[in-house]
Amino acid sequence: VRPKIDPKFIPRILHALLDGMLMQKIVEPEAIRDQDVILALEILAASLFEFVPASVGNNGASAGAVPVGSGSAT
Repeated sequence: VRPKIDPKFIPRILHALLDGMLMQKIVEPEAIRDQDVILALEILAASLFEFVPASVGNNGASAGAVPVGSGSAT
């Protein structure tokens, strides 16, 4: 398993997602169910990683990954 983005950026993404969902839950408790949060985290986790053959190695983010602070993110 290899990350598609810089692994240092993953905690920031998860923190932002959880903060946003928590704020929404505070404002409108019926809007977000616990199952929705779990599903969102599962989908996000699955999309951030890719399976690669063992012979390719595990040397960090894939070639298509955008490093944090590259300025190319919008």
